[in-house]
Amino acid sequence: MKKDESCVVLCQKIHQKADVAMFKHMIDQEYRVHWLLDNLPVAVRNDELGYVSRGYPVGFMATTPKTKTPQHYLFNHVRIVVRYNEIPEAFEGTRIVGFEVVPFSIKVSIGLQDFKFHINQFLNLSPWCYFVLYVL
Repeated sequence: MKKDESCVVLCQKIHQKADVAMFKHMIDQEYRVHWLLDNLPVAVRNDELGYVSRGYPVGFMATTPKTKTPQHYLFNHVRIVVRYNEIPEAFEGTRIVGFEVVPFSIKVSIGLQDFKFHINQFLNLSPWCYFVLYVL
């Protein structure tokens, strides 16, 4: 606890066509990932629009300059923000008071191979990464 981590590779997986179809369906149906930390639900903050929502989306759809039709993108990297409080006069130890995630769909280079996270190219070996930031 209270030790920041940066770009930790959680796992690497080769996804089958059925996995890709499932991820596309989950993105189309706007599925959300729900985690708990110390019994607090994960939240995604949108400061621009002034709201916080529970869980984070599995991925998103976007059109790139190269494509005319929307493409599926999977969030394969998360920035975890753990907010905590320490008040020695009131209690011993540390209390977690907030749990947020900022999801990303990123291209990662591991060794000599590049990984793109457009979901149609997801049949390659794909890393799932995270980093953690503790905020007092």
